[in-house]
Amino acid sequence: MCAVHVQMSPVASTSALAWCGYARKALHEAVDDPATPIDLPPDVIPALERFVDDWEQRAAEGPTLTLAFEISSGEAEYLTHAFFRIADYLSDRAKARGFDDAPEEGEAFYNALVEAIIDALEHGEDDATMEFADYLRAFWPRSSEVPYGEAP
Repeated sequence: MCAVHVQMSPVASTSALAWCGYARKALHEAVDDPATPIDLPPDVIPALERFVDDWEQRAAEGPTLTLAFEISSGEAEYLTHAFFRIADYLSDRAKARGFDDAPEEGEAFYNALVEAIIDALEHGEDDATMEFADYLRAFWPRSSEVPYGEAP
């Protein structure tokens, strides 16, 4: 099976740590909320948590974090689709409330991660993977779409 290479630009470890803490909580909120329209296979959350755990551990090792890893194209598409669905749900929830409870400090890591994932898929070896990347680039919710903070 073909692999994709994910290469993320360096970011401050503090940004990665802020986002990873939020992501762990948000993963469970998104799937445990009975009003959530997300129905994910049971293996998705543990798989995403393993990535978050790894990134958090690496970020704790120094002032900057650069990620580079190989992942099979099938697993990359599978997990990215789930990540997209969760991000889309959380973005819609933030828009409905009028604020995003994601930490602003984590924005640099989130944006670099999303960009690295989409770039990796764009350079995949099959047309379907590249088309999926084009879709994601057009529709992935960005962290800057909703102001940060708490309810007024």
